[in-house]
Amino acid sequence: MDHHGSVRRLWTIFSYSQRPEGVNNNVVFAYAATVAVSGLASAFILPWFPNVCREQGLSRWETGMIFAAMDGTMLLCRWPMVELCKRRGIRQFYFVGFAIQAGACFGLGWVWAIKSTGFFTTCLLFRVAQGVGAAMTSAACLQVVNTLVYCNVSSISTCVEGVIGLTRVLGAPFGALVYHSFGGGQIALKMAFWFLAAMFAATAIVASGTIILPVDPPTIRDREPGEKTPWSEMFGSRLIAMSLLSIFFVDFVSGVLEPTLSIHLFEQFEMGVYQRGLIFMQMGLFGLLAAPVTSLLGEYTSRKLVMAFGCFVAGMSIIGMGTGKDINVMGGFAAMLGISLCAIATPAIPAMLWDIPHDSQLTDGEVARVTNALGALAAVIGPIYGAGFAEAITFKGMAMATGGFLWFFTAFQCLMFATGAVKWRNAAPEARAPDGSLISNDADASKPLLQKQTEVTQESDPAAPSPINTTVAEPTEQKTESSSFF
Repeated sequence: MDHHGSVRRLWTIFSYSQRPEGVNNNVVFAYAATVAVSGLASAFILPWFPNVCREQGLSRWETGMIFAAMDGTMLLCRWPMVELCKRRGIRQFYFVGFAIQAGACFGLGWVWAIKSTGFFTTCLLFRVAQGVGAAMTSAACLQVVNTLVYCNVSSISTCVEGVIGLTRVLGAPFGALVYHSFGGGQIALKMAFWFLAAMFAATAIVASGTIILPVDPPTIRDREPGEKTPWSEMFGSRLIAMSLLSIFFVDFVSGVLEPTLSIHLFEQFEMGVYQRGLIFMQMGLFGLLAAPVTSLLGEYTSRKLVMAFGCFVAGMSIIGMGTGKDINVMGGFAAMLGISLCAIATPAIPAMLWDIPHDSQLTDGEVARVTNALGALAAVIGPIYGAGFAEAITFKGMAMATGGFLWFFTAFQCLMFATGAVKWRNAAPEARAPDGSLISNDADASKPLLQKQTEVTQESDPAAPSPINTTVAEPTEQKTESSSFF
């Protein structure tokens, strides 16, 4: 097995000399830019906005509600937006979605000037509006990534995850630098949010004007009446449910720290905004660097044991962050937490896909829908739980409780492995059937969408030139992570 192939495929995506016919490189670059902006924006406010909320007299719980408002709106609106996006088109959704987010950030810059509502209510309403825009862009991104996979850009998900990881690493220190450059206070908050608004506005123009797909997005098959839902089918398997719960805890822990960590760093260590940004950067950077290592460890040993070990270390790390008394110790535990969360998340998706039975009718789109919805649910519960418990029993108590949950889940995993209720490693690839994999999103999965459209054109006029290269290989129905993490 070529373990370095993913690196070469990632470069191939951005190579002008090696790209699939029918997909313009500008589309891939523009799509990468949209996810880069989204990743940067998600971490941009973490080192300073929670502290601004505290300065305005908000409790930690109210701060957590402001953070959860955007993710909750995305959770409610994302899949209806996906259906609407199929009818309206991705370019319109990109433009309107990013424009709404730009308007929400511009409004947040005026939060002190709006006297008709309080600070909490104003921030909550603008975050809900931003969530609507984010749901629209997320729906468009999901359509784009599915279409690119059909166009044989098979490593686009690897590219997207790498870009998002890198921009999230840079987002927190960059946001801290922008806020710190204007001296803090009302002016700094206004300029920081207006900077975000400018990024979203520019992305709205670039994405809607550049991302033009060569074919329509693939259709999603409908399940028969009485057939199991994707949720029941996936959670009905102990093997798959274990991986899904692991993914849930990764997003849950990240959500717990978003509204609470920056406040704790200031109150416990009197850290400045830029120092707080560096703590968030350490967490993301070490997680990003650990991704290939944990992937190879899972490949050569056991993905599930790597996940269980990561869960144990994550619990130890977050407890250390809550009880640490030294700034350097805090930085070390932050780096350890980033590595441990990566050790859970990186092997979880491949482990889950290998555990799907050979005769399963799950599609890659259905797996993505369940995984995304579970992650979005964790992103809503995490800030509310973390901020609420930090308000009630201090950040230290909340961190110890969270670490206890992670250790309990680790013990549960080990018990399942020891009793044989769950296999501690996936079946070897040689033991699987050649076609033991997820079926395509398309209702007729016998041919790639590009080839089917080409054949329709040739049947209507045999002399007509092929609009798209017809040398696309027949699908092997390989399992793919193409539509995950949107």
